[in-house]
Amino acid sequence: MTTRPIPRHHSDSKELSERKSFLRPLKYAFPPFVAILFLNVTSINQNVPVQVILAFCMLCVPWFGYLNWQQNRSHRIPIFAIVTAIYILYFALPLFWGSRTIPVYYAVELTASEDQITASLMLVLVGLLAIWAGLRIPLQSLKTRIIVNPNVPDKNGVISWNYVRLVLIVGIAISTNEAAPYWFGEAGRQIMLGLLNTFPLVAALLLFNRILEGEADKIDTVLVFAFLLSKGVLNLALGWVGPLVSLGIGFGLLYVAKKRSFPWLLLLAAIFYVLFFQSSKSGFRTAFWNADEISSPLSRVGFWIENSVQMWTEVSADSTGQLFNENLVGAADRLSLLTQTAYVLEQTPALVPFQNGSLYVNILTAPIPRFLWLDKPSTSDPNRFYQVAYRLTPPDRLNTVSISIGYLVEGYINFGWAGVAGVGFLIGLLLRVLQSHFLNSESHVFRFISGVMLLLTIINVEAQLGLLLPSLLVQSWLLVMFFLPLKLFTQVHE
Repeated sequence: MTTRPIPRHHSDSKELSERKSFLRPLKYAFPPFVAILFLNVTSINQNVPVQVILAFCMLCVPWFGYLNWQQNRSHRIPIFAIVTAIYILYFALPLFWGSRTIPVYYAVELTASEDQITASLMLVLVGLLAIWAGLRIPLQSLKTRIIVNPNVPDKNGVISWNYVRLVLIVGIAISTNEAAPYWFGEAGRQIMLGLLNTFPLVAALLLFNRILEGEADKIDTVLVFAFLLSKGVLNLALGWVGPLVSLGIGFGLLYVAKKRSFPWLLLLAAIFYVLFFQSSKSGFRTAFWNADEISSPLSRVGFWIENSVQMWTEVSADSTGQLFNENLVGAADRLSLLTQTAYVLEQTPALVPFQNGSLYVNILTAPIPRFLWLDKPSTSDPNRFYQVAYRLTPPDRLNTVSISIGYLVEGYINFGWAGVAGVGFLIGLLLRVLQSHFLNSESHVFRFISGVMLLLTIINVEAQLGLLLPSLLVQSWLLVMFFLPLKLFTQVHE
């Protein structure tokens, strides 16, 4: 009796499948393991094993989300991976490279206990799990009629794209005037800021998307470059580093959606940019924020660049590496929410009672325009409560200092651990709406860019919920205003 030989191609296919099955766990676990090993070796702190394990879990979450996104073609952006990766910057990196000092305003220096540091990492993981649960909720399709097709009313979309270019040109021109936000007084400042921040960015993202698709005209490339240059100069002239990073995230999201790969060079450029300017940011603000002399934006930026070059020259000349460590710790501490969270866990409810939702009251009044209610409660009130109740800022300095703790920790301040889970689930649900209705594979460019703009608001993990939700509402109305002229023009020509 003879046995029938197994076909060679079948044997090779089975062997390849077994090899992939063997390598799959390594693909998921090896990169986070290498990252946590590097962080632990270079750490300035003596972290206990449970903290390292929790940090490893935090690193695994976005990596797993990114790998799953690569296999799921229905989602254009790895939303969960992006949101959870941002938490690594605010909690995991400071665990290894940040100090344990708590930034309170009175003379006694406080240090966060290791138990509270561990609890802070657990709080973040609970919040991320809740966000994941919210993202798993199924939703039906949503009709957004105000967002029109980019190729109407004419075949090639000439009128539509000329409108986009005009918006960007006007936005760049107006934003160069530092007094523009106050053209309509203090009551209209927020509206002007919204218009100046939203309209040009939407236009720039739309044109950048054309560049990625190879359909852009030369003027589109010039306008996008001019926009980025003007934003970079103006934000640095005001002493801000973060806004340009947010812009980079927006453009990076478009790149990820189009290329389905991560822009590692953009990430390295962002790290270099932040480290380069953060080192001398305090010196810049001391020189210009309270100065009586009026100086041009270019002179301020030049001052900042010169000081940063001088500081990093001194760092490179320091053979002991002490100055480099000090700059690294300073940068990590400016990003860190770790010690602040540990302090909240220690103080609540022992000294500061749970607020039982009182910090969310201003969400109800936020939609009312300030010019209709000049004395309405400020969306900054929860921040101010946090700063005063937890002794981070003296009451007489609240108009000059703003410190945020983020919506997850704010949830704990209100309702304890249940608040962390509840707020995380709500954020996940909001992300699910964006994923299903704006950022899916079938969304045309105008709808997709709208989703990116709303996502940029949600991923601000430092924001309190009382600021985040009204900001989403305002952003939505601004997007409606941006696309409304196109909608009206379409109806006229139908």
